[in-house]
Amino acid sequence: MSRAKPDRRIARTQQSLHRSLNTLILEKGYEATTIKDIVSNANVGRSTFYAHHGSKEGLLLSGLEHLRAALLAQRSGASAAPRGQDMPMLGFSRTFFEHVHEYRDVLQALLQNEGGPIVTRKIKRLLADVVRHDLRRAKPEGRTDEVPREALIQFTVDTFFSILLWWFERSPKLSPVEVDAIFRRLALPALAAAGAA
Repeated sequence: MSRAKPDRRIARTQQSLHRSLNTLILEKGYEATTIKDIVSNANVGRSTFYAHHGSKEGLLLSGLEHLRAALLAQRSGASAAPRGQDMPMLGFSRTFFEHVHEYRDVLQALLQNEGGPIVTRKIKRLLADVVRHDLRRAKPEGRTDEVPREALIQFTVDTFFSILLWWFERSPKLSPVEVDAIFRRLALPALAAAGAA
């Protein structure tokens, strides 16, 4: 029981640091935000910050773990579906769009400045892992596949990210469900044509 208290304290500290970073990104941008700003805004000691994250980039990237957790939960829920009930190909996409929608202001601010490449790389790696898992579940990779598996993964991730950016820039009023439907209409036929779906 005594162990639960420090865990809750750590969780509160993490939440406070992430809220602080998100607020400061919206106020002054990622590159202008300093560790001093973050710890001051979060009312957390510098040593505590460094013990958990080591850098501003470390804090930023750890924030994407919430997204990873949401996708893993979705995957676990899909895996627990009753026998005979197919898990949809790229079933993660709606969860992803919904999660991104929740943090869209911060993500847009990041993508427009120095934090953009860092976040883009992390999101694309995360997406590639999830797509790889879906493709492996749908059909094991074979030597006779006309399209290499990694090319399919790259295509799907790039399509997803292109739709995400289009949504932010051109059609912000669309709901995550509508954007997900557009992504699936584009990606699923291509995967089927490549024999992966």
